[in-house]
This record gives sequence, structure tokens and C-alpha cells, in this order.
Amino acid sequence: PGHPLAAAMCAGAGMVAFYAVSWAAYGLYGLIGWPLAATLLALCALGLIGLSFLHGQALGALAVMAAFFAPPLTNIAVWPDSALTLYVCAVGTTGFALAWARRWAWSAAAAFLGLYFWFAASVAADEVWRALALLCFASVGGVVMTAPASASEQSDDWRLAQALAPT
Repeated sequence: PGHPLAAAMCAGAGMVAFYAVSWAAYGLYGLIGWPLAATLLALCALGLIGLSFLHGQALGALAVMAAFFAPPLTNIAVWPDSALTLYVCAVGTTGFALAWARRWAWSAAAAFLGLYFWFAASVAADEVWRALALLCFASVGGVVMTAPASASEQSDDWRLAQALAPT
């Protein structure tokens, strides 16, 4: 019944619009402070995760990537070091949990890519302790992704996500 792809696209577009408005209120117009902007961007990502349960893994991957982009969009320099590290680790954990629970390879790939991006940024900024923490989370996520699945749940794209994990 209906057009599920059209519904997913409309739901995703609506949340992306809310994400853009939240960023613009902070970044372009200065109407809100960075803590509220970061909270709104994270809530957009959580909303996308909720919508992904209805509309599929594309919105789940979009949610994880949107959450990883919240700190740079809200002026990364004002984030306390520990808050930034905890936030990025929480986003990675959420991405891996979503991927494991639903067997969505693209959510796992988004979590890996986001953690690897933040790992590289931490190394470039000479923040070794953060880089090691993020690498640990990526490794634990890789272990979680290898959790056994029944033969009917194991797909080719899931094997691809497992191949992205560090060894």
C-alpha cells in the first residue's frame, strides 16, 4: 500500500530540513547558543533513527552521519574535550547498536566511517588520548558486528560491513 520509498524520502527530507534550520539558527544567525544547537542537532539524529525503524536503513545511516557532523557544525572549538569524546563515542555506539539490532550494514558502515574520521581528526590535532579512545570504540564495534546471525539474516552487505572492521 502506498509508496514506501516516497514516504521515506519525505520523512528524511523533513528531518534534514529541521537539521538545517537548527544549524542556521546557530551558525548563520546566532539566535541560539552552541549547547542548544548541539542538542537540537542530536535530537534530529535521534528522530531520524526513530524514522529509520519505519522507513529502512537509509535513514539509519543518514542519522548516524548527521550525528557525527553536529560538533563541527556547532563550532568544535567550544566543545569541552571530554564532552566531545563522549559524544562521538556515544554516536558510534548508537550506530553499532542500530546496525546490530536491525542487521543494517549501512548503519555500521556510517558508524565506522564517522569514528575513523574523528580518529584522523584527533591524530591531526595531536590528541592521542581521544584517538585511542575512538579506535577502541571502532574495534569494539567491529567485534559486535561479528556477532553470529542466523543464516537467513546474513546478507552480502552485512559481510561487507564486517570486512570494514579493524582486525
